[in-house]
Amino acid sequence: MVDDAMVDEDAAADRARAEDRVVRAFVPGRLCLLGEHSDWAAERASADGPGACLVVGTREGIEGEAFVPAGARRGRFTVRSAEDGETYSRAASDELELERDAREGGRWSYVAGTLLECVRAIPEMREGGLEATLTSKGLPVKRGLSSSAAACVLVARLANLSYARGWTVEREMEVGYLGESRWTPSKCGRMDQACAYGPERCTLMTFDAEKKVTATRVTSGGDVHVLVVDLEGTKDTIRILADLSRAFDAGDVKLRAALGSENRRHVDEALRAIQLGDAKKLGAACAAAQATFMNAAKHLCPSELSAPIMHDAIRSVEKTLPHLIYGAKGVGSQGDGAVQFVCRGANEARELRAHFETLGKKSFIITLSPDAREAMHA
Repeated sequence: MVDDAMVDEDAAADRARAEDRVVRAFVPGRLCLLGEHSDWAAERASADGPGACLVVGTREGIEGEAFVPAGARRGRFTVRSAEDGETYSRAASDELELERDAREGGRWSYVAGTLLECVRAIPEMREGGLEATLTSKGLPVKRGLSSSAAACVLVARLANLSYARGWTVEREMEVGYLGESRWTPSKCGRMDQACAYGPERCTLMTFDAEKKVTATRVTSGGDVHVLVVDLEGTKDTIRILADLSRAFDAGDVKLRAALGSENRRHVDEALRAIQLGDAKKLGAACAAAQATFMNAAKHLCPSELSAPIMHDAIRSVEKTLPHLIYGAKGVGSQGDGAVQFVCRGANEARELRAHFETLGKKSFIITLSPDAREAMHA
């Protein structure tokens, strides 16, 4: 007969030995300033030219710690949410179960899909497994801020660090992207994985039909302040992507121009504005891009892109607080998840944030600055 106390002591000792090798990482969310949907559009139609977007990492994100488990838990994937304690667990060698969990969608689908990609890239994981705890650091979900991509990249990064693979950031992005796009119902494009670059880093990304992605860091010529507001509405990104993809593949001329040549024009204008540190010109570019997108896409997915909460928020600020902003637009795939305002200055951003706080809305400020910090959370 085995003494239960001895078993508990052995399990505690196994955990202590494993936690000696714990690794930690942080991945922020990602705000797309301009260019949403141009990544998948560029891969579908070479005649329309390359896609382009400007993205910036948020300071809000997901923090994780992980280690290769020992003892009875060796050879298993165990991922725990620090917020509510809910845990996902599977045998690391059971690829069929991982695939099923990913394809079914739901809370753990992104984790399952990414772990499936990780175990194929790191065969040793089948025997070793991975134990991780994920902690949200203020990043809202289903708000167009790439919370799912952040989770995918974080899992890939934790696997990379735990098994000392030496992957580049781009390799982590690719594993995270495949984990989401190949296995889950979500078919987001490649720009979401720009969250891997870190907080408040502005990046110009381009995409082509050969699935080539370029990423160039953009330095702002001066401080530009963007307020992102959580509208607390609902949005169905999968529905938006499905409806727009269907129209795009059917040859919708206005949509293809909006995501192609017109988008590149707006992104070029915004890029020059950021490089000059010109918030006014950036606000104008954002407003113009929003009008172009809505004119081409709203009727293709009215249930999501009519977005009454987002449009009401923009109209209300333009009418009652025009002295605080230079322009506004939707976030991510668009819809009632969140909205972004290019503010006239730091004080104006804080005042607008206070205004939304009185309405019970959470928000945060992203600052593009010449000395943009690359906050690394070890």
